[in-house]
Amino acid sequence: MKHWSYILTTDQLQWLCDQLKDLNILSATVHGSWLYGLEREGSDVDVKVIYLPEFEDLLMGDSIKTFNKKNDELDIEVEIKSLPSFIKSCKSVDTNCMDILHTPQELQIITTPEWESLKSLRSCMYAKHMKGILGYIKTHSAKYTNKISRYNEMVSLLDEVTFIDDNIALKDTTLPEIIERMQYKYIKTVTVVSDHEQQYIEVCGKKYILTWECKLLKQALRNEINRYGKRTEKGSGDGMDTKALSHSLRVLCQLKEIAADNTITFPLKEVDFVRKVKLGQVDVETVMSEIDRRYEECITLLEKSDLPEQVDISEMLTVLKGYYL
Repeated sequence: MKHWSYILTTDQLQWLCDQLKDLNILSATVHGSWLYGLEREGSDVDVKVIYLPEFEDLLMGDSIKTFNKKNDELDIEVEIKSLPSFIKSCKSVDTNCMDILHTPQELQIITTPEWESLKSLRSCMYAKHMKGILGYIKTHSAKYTNKISRYNEMVSLLDEVTFIDDNIALKDTTLPEIIERMQYKYIKTVTVVSDHEQQYIEVCGKKYILTWECKLLKQALRNEINRYGKRTEKGSGDGMDTKALSHSLRVLCQLKEIAADNTITFPLKEVDFVRKVKLGQVDVETVMSEIDRRYEECITLLEKSDLPEQVDISEMLTVLKGYYL
């Protein structure tokens, strides 16, 4: 694993220091692909920072803060999170918190004795029921495969309405018949009754009234398609968002290691397979089958483990109190 000083350029380090100069920093660590071992030539740099807010901010309720700053020219992004906010996220077993607390020394740009004492308590996040991690895994893959399906249906609908005159009202077109014929999963016609009935077209959860002119629907579809992003467009060709699914596999690798060894290792132990998924070198059926298999394996390992039933961050809260009281 490379030392952080070989990852950040002089300009990136100077920019980072400028963002942090007015804060009481407890920890700053390299995150993302450089942490997981998935970096490639030209990979940008992600940094996670934990700071200790002033006591006055704590009293005024201004201590739960997170800032995100990015420099596109230098290819660096930093998330700056207050310690109270970080510990609150630890309670729900946020995957980023897990990563930060297990980051090896080589990637710790800044550390303090106070932070090291907090790191020593990271096992308090291990439990049989880790909602943050389990929820991430369970929904992340489905979220993006469904996202691609929605994207494809919106593109299809836009193709269908492209040749309809812009100024014609939707109610005066054959659009309802088109939707019925195409048998979409995420697009349908609906009737809403309040004071009177109103007919709508519902597209991926958003309703468009049939009194709209066709040009308004076309523009709305274009906006939604653009909002779904380039990764979805790229993934629609093979049915998956490879980056998103590689994240699910990555977290499954980490979860298995927690259940089996009570730790997380970086770079990832199975970095080669996760990288192949990220690069689209594994077909979608294999990826989804592997996610399902590993998820069930992790659940079984957790159930048979000696881990406590629920997460208990009380010791972390004691550390937080000690900073101020």
